[in-house]
Amino acid sequence: MKLKKFTTVVIAVVAVIAIAFTVQSFAAPEPTATSSTVKTKKFVKTKNKCTKSNCSCSGYWGYKHDNGTYEGACSNTDGHGHTCGHGPEKHGLKKW
Repeated sequence: MKLKKFTTVVIAVVAVIAIAFTVQSFAAPEPTATSSTVKTKKFVKTKNKCTKSNCSCSGYWGYKHDNGTYEGACSNTDGHGHTCGHGPEKHGLKKW
């Protein structure tokens, strides 16, 4: 009698595990790298000087996108504590 009960319990546990694996195999797959998650910009340092007369920035330092546009304020400094902070359009570059 004990062997029959033990066999029934083992079969039930195996069935539950098999069902769990089957359900998991039909679950949505984890996301992979797509065009929306691929890195599309990188930090660059250009020699495009700032057009603002009171700024001594030697070139735009910021992010360039793969499509040729630039994003963000210039992070270039003049060595005296002044950070440019102007947008790419003030450096003659196309804004993102």
